[in-house]
Amino acid sequence: MPVYQLPQNITTSDSDLLFMEELLQQQLDASYSLAMIATAYLVVLLLVFLWNLKMLRRRNAAPRFPRTPVLIIRAPISATARLTKVVIVRED
Repeated sequence: MPVYQLPQNITTSDSDLLFMEELLQQQLDASYSLAMIATAYLVVLLLVFLWNLKMLRRRNAAPRFPRTPVLIIRAPISATARLTKVVIVRED
């Protein structure tokens, strides 16, 4: 903790010195509490950013289970003809 010295030409009583010391201590406590609040806020912002980054990467990753294949049935134009080909296409 820094030591504050008064100039030599100023005379003060003990009560004035105690008052100034108490005032400086209150200001120091207030600045510490403000710094702690700001630090906690920045930590929360960092955690939210990392969580969103994790979710974004998970969304862009390959799916855990393959998608259901799409059936494409190709048949001749006549309605009485039999089924000629079944193609299973998997979209990636």
